[in-house]
Amino acid sequence: MGHVYIVHCIDTEGPLFEGLEANFNRLKNIYGIDIEPSEENLKAIRNKELDLGDVTDAVANTFDISRTVFNEDWEQLEAMLDNITSKGFSEKLMDSSGNGWKYNWFCLDHVGFTGENPRRRDIGDHKVFDFYKKYTHNDESLGSIQWHYHPLPISGHFHNGGAPPL
Repeated sequence: MGHVYIVHCIDTEGPLFEGLEANFNRLKNIYGIDIEPSEENLKAIRNKELDLGDVTDAVANTFDISRTVFNEDWEQLEAMLDNITSKGFSEKLMDSSGNGWKYNWFCLDHVGFTGENPRRRDIGDHKVFDFYKKYTHNDESLGSIQWHYHPLPISGHFHNGGAPPL
């Protein structure tokens, strides 16, 4: 009988900050809705208290608290990793060989960008890689470290995602 291997590949780019205005910029970019950025408006969106027409439910889902809270620094990120790599979590689902959850960390270092860094990415060679290398201590039970690449946007700015600004 054959085996099915499940690999959990994790996009690792380090801590990420998303301020209030970034949520409303995303609202405008995705849905074409321009609303004044405020905590009250964000709460109203989440609670479907604003009539946004036929996209009200989709917008509420997009801006659900579970999708808009980020690990903003290395300490928060490490606490999350401690949780998901704990035996209590990683051994909830065992594979057919009796092994717990395995991870592959695909690191991206933020180099070559220019301009403002509104999401407060950790800039420089090996910043992300070195964190995961230290975190895993080459412990195979914590998975393997790989890398991934984002092409620099034409503008060179951190927040333009490999494409020219809109």
